[in-house]
Amino acid sequence: MAEIAAAAHERDDGSGYHRGRVPEPIADLARLLAAADVWCALVADRPHRPAFAAAAARDELAAAVDRGELDRTAVDAVLAVVEQAALPPRSWPAGLSDREVEVLGLLARGAGDKAIAADLGITAKTVAHHVQHVYDKIGVRSRAGATLFAVEHGMVR
Repeated sequence: MAEIAAAAHERDDGSGYHRGRVPEPIADLARLLAAADVWCALVADRPHRPAFAAAAARDELAAAVDRGELDRTAVDAVLAVVEQAALPPRSWPAGLSDREVEVLGLLARGAGDKAIAADLGITAKTVAHHVQHVYDKIGVRSRAGATLFAVEHGMVR
C-alpha cells in the first residue's frame, strides 16, 4: 500500500515526483490513484484558487491524458465513479432510512442485536428500536420475513 501511495504523484511520462517513474508491479493501481488524486485536487478549493467545476476538472484530466501525464483508462475509471457520486441519493422501499437498511442487511445475514450494535457503533437498544421500525415499515413480524424482504429488494450482499 505504501508503494502505491508513494506513486500517487508519479506521471506516466516521468514528469511526476518524487521518483519520476511508476514501478511496474503497482503501475495500474498507482495510475488509478494518480488520476483520483488529480480529480480530488481539482474539485477542491485551494489556497491559490477556487475549486474547478466538474466539467472544467474533466477537461483538465483530458488535457493531462493528451500530454501523456495520466493514463486514459485510469481517468475513465475515475470519471465513471464521480459520475456515480453525482446521482441523487437512493430511496429505499417502504420508506426505510439508510441506517435501517444497514441494520436490516446485517440482520438478514444472521447477526444479532449485539453484533449489529458493535458493527455500527450504536447500542443494542438502538438496534432493537431500528429492527422494530423496520418490521413495522415492511409489514413483517419475524427475522425470516425481514430477510426475505431484504433479499427480494437487493439489500443483502
